[in-house]
Amino acid sequence: MPVPLAPYPTPPVPFTPHNGAQSQLVCTGCRNLLMYPAGATSVCCAVCSTVTAVPAPANQVAHVNCGNCRMLLMYQYGARSVKCAVCNFVTSVGVSIHQIALNCTCCI
Repeated sequence: MPVPLAPYPTPPVPFTPHNGAQSQLVCTGCRNLLMYPAGATSVCCAVCSTVTAVPAPANQVAHVNCGNCRMLLMYQYGARSVKCAVCNFVTSVGVSIHQIALNCTCCI
């Protein structure tokens, strides 16, 4: 007599905020489209295990002092450089830790 097979285990329910809002971004490792709960700070790709940082909302700004005249400059978050309106010097902002893809060691 054949033995019945056990049913497939049900997948875990992903965390979603109470309002159920989800966002999406492109994995920096394999370029797959990833969906994640709104408010998350990073997403681990199920395909390549790369952790992709969630970019800050578009309306956030950052500040830096001009590299020439030291004037306080305001720029769009995520920009790589900003040009001073006073002396026209271009100040490099640098790469934020949020823009670097990390290999996930806990998802493997």
